[in-house]
Amino acid sequence: ELDRLQRAFAALGDANLIATAYAQSLAFVEYLERVHGRGALLDMVAGCKTDRSVAASFEAWSRLPLGTAIQDFAADLQLAR
Repeated sequence: ELDRLQRAFAALGDANLIATAYAQSLAFVEYLERVHGRGALLDMVAGCKTDRSVAASFEAWSRLPLGTAIQDFAADLQLAR
């Protein structure tokens, strides 16, 4: 999976876009851990071993749609400015 992730970032083609995407990904993971706990992250990773999607794994743990968590993360970033 890391190889696939690396290819996904590399497909952006521009070093600045790759750096931005990586930083955003890291910030989102840190946000998820801070707000929803390490268990939510571990369940998302464990879900990758099954036929359950990352979003379904997250929602099963947190009872919150991943899309809502992404919106909450964006709002949190705005508050931090």
